Amino acid sequence: MSTVNFVVPPSWKTVANITELSCQAATVGEAITWFAEQYPTLRERILTTTGRLAPWTLVCLNNIDIHTLQQLDTPLTPVVVEIHLIGALMGG
Repeated sequence: MSTVNFVVPPSWKTVANITELSCQAATVGEAITWFAEQYPTLRERILTTTGRLAPWTLVCLNNIDIHTLQQLDTPLTPVVVEIHLIGALMGG
């Protein structure tokens, strides 16, 4: 198990009234599941209805895109890690 610290956009903290941004997990998927359960208003921003990673959100583990790793199955090392959740930017 690793301690996972999440880094999220400031607007997400406001929308979901986020207070705690760390958990214990063995894989990226476990950490993302914890986040989605703790903050259900943000679930659709990171996961699809089938539980897959949403294509509109970039998920990085220690600054590495998890799509270049094992995605949700990526194991976490027994150290403190950071997972960055970066939402799509839209506008005109």
